[in-house]
Amino acid sequence: MTLKKVEKMYLIKFVESKLYRIRGFMHPTDAFAFAGILSNQADRSIKGMLVEIGVFYGRSFSLLALHAKASGSVAVGIDLFDIAGQQSYVDNILAKLDVASSAAIIAQPSESVGAEGLVSQYKKARFFHIDGGHERHHLLADLGLAMHVMSDDCVVVFDDFMNAQYPDLSVAIIDSIQEHSESLVPFAITRAKLYTCNPRMKEMYMEALLNSMRPPGSHIDKFSFLGSEILFIDQRVKERAIFQAFAAAGIGSVARSFTAKSSLGFTRQ
Repeated sequence: MTLKKVEKMYLIKFVESKLYRIRGFMHPTDAFAFAGILSNQADRSIKGMLVEIGVFYGRSFSLLALHAKASGSVAVGIDLFDIAGQQSYVDNILAKLDVASSAAIIAQPSESVGAEGLVSQYKKARFFHIDGGHERHHLLADLGLAMHVMSDDCVVVFDDFMNAQYPDLSVAIIDSIQEHSESLVPFAITRAKLYTCNPRMKEMYMEALLNSMRPPGSHIDKFSFLGSEILFIDQRVKERAIFQAFAAAGIGSVARSFTAKSSLGFTRQ
């Protein structure tokens, strides 16, 4: 393995050793997908801020902040921070990872965040993760901000898509994608998130995910969604539990020795 390739593995190493020690929720398939997309953008010199609405305790945001520091960009986290001790926990995580200088925390609802001010201060967004409120009006407000700050190269990720607990959210996402089809098309889906981008960037980002590392016991299939091809990235339940347990202990890389070899194929698990 070349030195350049080793240096590019820092996000994967973070996922395997530190990410699952941080409070929050993030399937390994999504952690690896985030890493693959961000690394691909860096390879192609795609610049811009990274935005997350719904920081919670900072698990996924820490991954964005780590990449922001390495790439000379800024990760912007937007959240109400209305849980006791939540913001101080996030601040401590960012400080421990030494990425606080590459992170900007905005403690207010997305509809009150000025898009022009955000862009003028941090440039347009190349990655936008929407994980805020789960009602229709929340999604529309969050996506409204994304549409105003995203660049043509931006990946917009929707959390909890097709989660049976939030049916209105999934309907709102589909309606919004169809309304903004000139700017957003789906290119990948996992058990938890939907990945979209500008139509002209779709093939590039699909290729990036096909060529990037995936967690043990995972596979990729291709299906049709809203009239076009999309990747489905999945990981078997047992392998997911094994990986997260090892990763929480700081040795996620070892999990590959205890899981079945990944293969293509459809799963209903």
